[in-house]
Amino acid sequence: MELEHLARRARALVAVLTAAALLAGCTAWKPLESPYQKALAERHGREVRVTRNDGGRVTLYSPLVSGDSLSGYGRKDPFADPHVLALADITAIETPHTRVLPAVLVAGGLLVGLLVIAAVTYEGPDISFSGW
Repeated sequence: MELEHLARRARALVAVLTAAALLAGCTAWKPLESPYQKALAERHGREVRVTRNDGGRVTLYSPLVSGDSLSGYGRKDPFADPHVLALADITAIETPHTRVLPAVLVAGGLLVGLLVIAAVTYEGPDISFSGW
């Protein structure tokens, strides 16, 4: 009986981890409009993806536009050395946005799957008529 309980918990943990991974994948990058300083201030961007003139991309955390440059950290570590890019060398700045419909569909599908698994594995109450 204890082994069955552990197996159920393991299946639930796998389902939750799968859901978290799938929901994290429901993010799309949307371009910011110039002037970038105003757009970043309005969005309170914690993360941006920058496309440079040479086609390369870099993700910056805690971005800040100052004068004619964009600075930010290449990692989420605020003690890391900041990257500084000239705005003239940037073709696009994008911010991540969660796509709600795919996230809801994935969550709903996982819920239905869990309900099916629960219905298939349910053994029912232990009813014995040994006294009859």
